[in-house]
Amino acid sequence: MFSTYEITVILLTLKVAIISTLFTLPLAIWLGWVLATKNFFGKLLVEGIISIPLVAPPVVTGYLLLILLQFCGINYCFCSSIVTIGGEKHQISI
Repeated sequence: MFSTYEITVILLTLKVAIISTLFTLPLAIWLGWVLATKNFFGKLLVEGIISIPLVAPPVVTGYLLLILLQFCGINYCFCSSIVTIGGEKHQISI
């Protein structure tokens, strides 16, 4: 059904999703509690910053990711040392 490469990509995606959730969940719970129970200067600004990913269209988010990741074309050695799947290095084309 799936090739070994596809299974490796799926497992990598699941691993990244689980790890990022575990790292961000405590901060999100704490920040939600602070915003729900406390009043402080700048609360409206913090709420606005948190809401940006919810209201920005996916095209804007994708464009910002392209801008952030454009260094891969300039410094391929740095980027190729980061992007490894299953022990094999893969080139990213944007």
